[in-house]
Amino acid sequence: MTNNFADSFSGPQGLLLGAALILFFIVRQFGTRRVLNLWNVLLPAALLYFGLQGLGDLDSIGWLLLGLSISLAIAFGVARGLTFRVWTDASGQALMRGGVLTLVLWVATIGVKVGLTFAEIKLGLAAESTSTAASLIPGAVTIGAQLLVVYLRAQDARVANYQLN
Repeated sequence: MTNNFADSFSGPQGLLLGAALILFFIVRQFGTRRVLNLWNVLLPAALLYFGLQGLGDLDSIGWLLLGLSISLAIAFGVARGLTFRVWTDASGQALMRGGVLTLVLWVATIGVKVGLTFAEIKLGLAAESTSTAASLIPGAVTIGAQLLVVYLRAQDARVANYQLN
């Protein structure tokens, strides 16, 4: 039996690691930081990596629920990405910072995910909803969608600043 790094973080350990990464990511959003930042890629990539480890646990209902979760994750990620203040500093670096509406949408995102999980339990689908894939992949997708929107908005800000100078 091999014990590689990915196997040691599947199941509850993977879910806890994923929750910790998401919480870390959420807290970081309320401080000013560069849009082009290695952490912006590494955090969702780590969630996606560990989430992909659980794809083998899904049956057809699990895939359907994962698709629904990913769709909601994209919608909330895009909405949150639009709430960030995006600007460029004197050196031309694109900066970002979340605000109160960003926090409200994070609470809504988590609330919808919890509500969906409770609905899955009530419908007898809880086995699929507790898989690593069902929890971590939507987390990676919602963060990725949010960052993509912020990045694209930052490109518009850079063009606007360039045209003003």
